[in-house]
Amino acid sequence: MIKIVIIDDHIMFRQGLKAVLELEKDIKIVGEASSGNKAMDAVKKNNPDILLVDIKLPDISGIEVCEKILNQYPNLKVIIITAFHDEKDVVKAIRAGAKGYILKDSDVKELIKQIRLVYENKSTIDSSLIDTVFKEIAKKKRRPFIIAKRARNSKINI
Repeated sequence: MIKIVIIDDHIMFRQGLKAVLELEKDIKIVGEASSGNKAMDAVKKNNPDILLVDIKLPDISGIEVCEKILNQYPNLKVIIITAFHDEKDVVKAIRAGAKGYILKDSDVKELIKQIRLVYENKSTIDSSLIDTVFKEIAKKKRRPFIIAKRARNSKINI
């Protein structure tokens, strides 16, 4: 049984997600919270396998929630769930330790697939974000090389 805690500030979204996910025989929603600060209590109380975390919360970001909780519960798996298509957030979430990243406008079947993959210790991101994430990562990698190359050509020692 995959035990999940949902962290999202919209009660209707939490309730809808819970209703849909619990139709799966291998998934159980064991807790929920409406803010990042309440997330830690929900994890302590319910001992989930996976945490579904909205990236935009009223107090702290889902990325901060991910970092803080994984510092205390390194075996917990986090999936960021968001309405925002920002590739920088995806990279930040991955660096914070998230194992999954999915958009709220995705099909529920895609979310269920991601939950099962993450539960099996695999990492996954929403397929619509793959190209932009690769571009964001590649952009960060190229800058130091270009700077070093310019410095070498202008005979500056680094």
